[in-house]
Amino acid sequence: MKKNDIQKATFQRYLEASGIIRKLFGNIQLKDMNDIVVQRKIDEYAKKRSHSTTRSLLIKVKMALRDLRSWLSHE
Repeated sequence: MKKNDIQKATFQRYLEASGIIRKLFGNIQLKDMNDIVVQRKIDEYAKKRSHSTTRSLLIKVKMALRDLRSWLSHE
């Protein structure tokens, strides 16, 4: 995705989410990412966040994993 393909505010939200995801998932490798790992990390994040904020992040994580796995399967 290119910065000029989306609205400035949307791009900024993606950058913020990227930082949060990096902090949450740290050095967990893609091969180790499964529903349980994701859910535990999201539960940890949700302790101090609203339901809508948590859900928004979860959607971004799931979309990123889906897109990455799709991309890797076509290599």
